[in-house]
Amino acid sequence: MTVAPLLIAKNVSKCFTVGSRFSAGGVKVVHAVDDVSLEVRPGETLGLVGESGCGKSTLGRCLTRLYEVSGGEILFESEDIARKTTAQLRPMRQRMQMVFQDPYASLNPRRRVGDIIAEPLRVHHADRGTAKIAARVRELIDLVGLAPDHIERYPHEFSGGQRQRIGIARALALEPKLLVLDEPVSALDVSVQAQIVNLLADLQERLALTYIFIAHDLSVVRQVSNRVAVMYLGSIVETGDTEQVFRAPQHPYTQALISAVPVADVRRDGRTARIVLTGDVPSPINPPSGCRFHTRCRFAQDSCKTERPLLTASSTVRAVACHFPLATPNSA
Repeated sequence: MTVAPLLIAKNVSKCFTVGSRFSAGGVKVVHAVDDVSLEVRPGETLGLVGESGCGKSTLGRCLTRLYEVSGGEILFESEDIARKTTAQLRPMRQRMQMVFQDPYASLNPRRRVGDIIAEPLRVHHADRGTAKIAARVRELIDLVGLAPDHIERYPHEFSGGQRQRIGIARALALEPKLLVLDEPVSALDVSVQAQIVNLLADLQERLALTYIFIAHDLSVVRQVSNRVAVMYLGSIVETGDTEQVFRAPQHPYTQALISAVPVADVRRDGRTARIVLTGDVPSPINPPSGCRFHTRCRFAQDSCKTERPLLTASSTVRAVACHFPLATPNSA
């Protein structure tokens, strides 16, 4: 029996305007997310990877409706949330939450930890009463591995890893089904990263959570994800099962990213030499015509400059947006 996806994004786009009509350059449009389609199944972790500035975090905020989308549909539990008003969206906030990259900036420094975690409960479940909310806060503190006396402390009294645990506890307060994790370990030391990754894995198993794990560290993504989606300049260029993509990347950009991941044994991993991309990432204000990667691609041909390759969205079949996908693993 096929399980329906928890989240489906169809042709999602997000544009920002910069400048003004009074400035020298006038008003310009930044194409941060461009025609992205993907699916997330219940209970899985979808890794969303790519270089800094490729639109990963913007897409995450669009999927949780922290940003209004410029176009497309976002179906969460079969309901299109892309066009819902704030009032219509409020009940659905309980089922989808976000954990942010900077655990200090995302916490109010003037409020105690107990109040920070209790805030979503007071907003959505004010009828529970003070005693029930306090009991739920204590339960959440224990769930993420913090001590009961931490409830009365302020965020500055904690380490980075502890602050991220507080952010996770706040996100779990309303018992969501989906967590969008926006680079949740990138600001932490390596040893602390492992602790948070293990915590997230344990919580996913215990609470039947679904994750979208946004990161630029592919080694972490390979460890935690069931499937992976690779972004370049606002678009998805390849999707598939994690091991399948890592062992046999079909898009030249994916191949270059994976070649940069440190491995203990190059021969065992089937790795060839490091692939260094030439040139800079094009501006999202004026993206290249055709395939957006053609300005940095070793295999680009004339058709790549004029025809944009399409990615066929599917929950089960691997897809690549490339006119000339790599036929063999790590082919040069």
